Amino acid sequence: MKNDHFKKNMNMLSVTLLFSIIVAGNIAAEYACLADDNTAFFCNDLVTASCRLNGSMTCISGVGLLIGADDITIDGAGFILTGDRENLSCGGDEASFSKHSGVVNKEYDNVTIENLEITNFCTGIVIGEYPPVVDNMTLLGCTIHDCGKSADCTHGIHIIGANNCTITGNNIYNIDGQGVGGGCGGGGNGIFMYGVNRDRGNQNTITCNNLSYNIKSGFFMKKQCMYNNISNNIATENYEGGIVLMCVQSNYNVIEGNNASRSGSGIVIGGSNNTIRYNSALNNRYFGIKMSRNDGSYNNELYGNIACGNGYVDIKTCGHECYGNHGDDNTCNTTSNYDDTGTTGCTYSCGTQESKPEGDLNGDGKVTPADAVVALQMAVSGECSEDADVSGDHTVTSLDALMILQMAAEEA
Repeated sequence: MKNDHFKKNMNMLSVTLLFSIIVAGNIAAEYACLADDNTAFFCNDLVTASCRLNGSMTCISGVGLLIGADDITIDGAGFILTGDRENLSCGGDEASFSKHSGVVNKEYDNVTIENLEITNFCTGIVIGEYPPVVDNMTLLGCTIHDCGKSADCTHGIHIIGANNCTITGNNIYNIDGQGVGGGCGGGGNGIFMYGVNRDRGNQNTITCNNLSYNIKSGFFMKKQCMYNNISNNIATENYEGGIVLMCVQSNYNVIEGNNASRSGSGIVIGGSNNTIRYNSALNNRYFGIKMSRNDGSYNNELYGNIACGNGYVDIKTCGHECYGNHGDDNTCNTTSNYDDTGTTGCTYSCGTQESKPEGDLNGDGKVTPADAVVALQMAVSGECSEDADVSGDHTVTSLDALMILQMAAEEA
């Protein structure tokens, strides 16, 4: 009798201990974004304070993290936020976001998302909703990849009428969506910016991002959007285009220092009074630089661009109907209805300009310790440069300066 009682107690103790171990294991495995006061924000939570991920999170429904306050930072600390796009409906359109998105900021200002990897959601990060109110959001050093669904309006980053935002140093690739078949507002862009009205979608800075291997375009702008700076991005290997300013009112933007190569077309301009300078648009299937909307592609300036090896035409406008497009010091072999100032076609032909050696950052035709100093200054200031990124990791660091210094020593 005593043995039976003892066995019963031991069985109960074993069950209790096993349950405790399982619960403890589940708690330990459920990582979160932790605030300084140890408040834990889990999947689908409203984030109301700055927080830092303490591990990778998997979110099988809804939103990964929903911004719920102004002036907060989510630091991914290099961890991964993983969704479940295969088993969920994405939805959304050009003016409304997919409900299964990694991070969503619908209405708050001065928010920063940094050092976060996002994968397998419908859309990676959402900035704004309709009607638009978001200002001053920063995305820094994030990786967004393998997101989206082929039948939906999904993107790496979906911007809806946000102003004064900074998107820099991010790596966005393998984004799925409707692609070209979805029309002007179709999904599949690395970054998709929808302006909503003349007062929104303005004064944003898109720099130093890698926007590649996306089913539509690297960067796509629609519905106005003005006074934006799109500079020093790598927008290559995208099916439709590298950098596309589609709308006839996408005006007064600066497109500078980008590599828009090996896509459908490199740079497409639908609006007017844009400045397109020092870009490379090489070996695209169709056009290098295209300004051919007869209802909007007016008075754009091209300076110092290199457009070579493109399948149809290197630089194209629609002629007299899209008047006032002008420029100088461009390099190309073929043009359609475009001439640099004082010449026919481009100032320089492809292959006629002497290429500078890798690591030559000051343009003196050789690699010296002075170039390493330039790279180190870029690294300290956070400046990006495809030329200075000799290590190929999409950022300029002290490693690049060291590698250039080694190149200089080998040439000495």
